[in-house]
Amino acid sequence: MTSGAQLVREDLRPFAQELVRLLALRGLSQAHFADLLNVSPSAISNWTNGRQQPTRENITAAEDILSVPRGHLARYLGYLPVAETPRAETLPEFLERDGQLSPHQRTVLIGVYDEFLRVASRPKAKARRAER
Repeated sequence: MTSGAQLVREDLRPFAQELVRLLALRGLSQAHFADLLNVSPSAISNWTNGRQQPTRENITAAEDILSVPRGHLARYLGYLPVAETPRAETLPEFLERDGQLSPHQRTVLIGVYDEFLRVASRPKAKARRAER
């Protein structure tokens, strides 16, 4: 015998927790947020309880309403909106623009990238000798 209740999806828990945090931070009730998004209050309840994933369109609209950078909530679901991904000429420039990284994370990633470029630019024979 099964109940009508939907199961919580563990993969949605981080998104649900962040959405609850942002709603509280902005002082928005789930009902008011539902009105702003033009969705049902039960949809918001399902999102905040990790039972259902919103559409990409609703995620983008929620990010706008909650005044967070594009991609902030989407990251918790494992994707970034492609059209909103900032363009940069180099990886370090991209990392500098990424508001989700801490200064330490940014420094580490740029260091790894610089080391990769240094090793990749060595002539093949020298690289093979260095590995021995």
